[in-house]
Amino acid sequence: MLLTGCHGHTYKDRYAETGEISTLDSLINIHGSTISYLKIHGTTYRNVCGTPPHFLKIPGEEIIVFLTRSDDEREAFAHIVKLNDPEIITISMGDSLFGSGIGKASELDGWSRDWIKILFTKAAGRC
Repeated sequence: MLLTGCHGHTYKDRYAETGEISTLDSLINIHGSTISYLKIHGTTYRNVCGTPPHFLKIPGEEIIVFLTRSDDEREAFAHIVKLNDPEIITISMGDSLFGSGIGKASELDGWSRDWIKILFTKAAGRC
């Protein structure tokens, strides 16, 4: 049984809020873990990967991508969000490790360790 407590947000803008949820384990055990969350379009996603803000913004687009893990951490899910549209596309990523470096800048060059490259086709004019 998982009991959750206090919510503390670590990032907030007009579209999304991210933070940590205290668990009973984190309240009584110094080594206990909190649960990271991301709230967007009125829905809260738990077990969000990476560090604040927990998402990647697609350059030149009003789109963000974030990843979550199942409670047993055996499966990852990519969530693609148009910031001006409440529809969220969710894709199973299997046991992929992608996402843990979101938000973490490399000490060598300052870039996030996880990134996305968007390729556009001339014929279709979109990805």
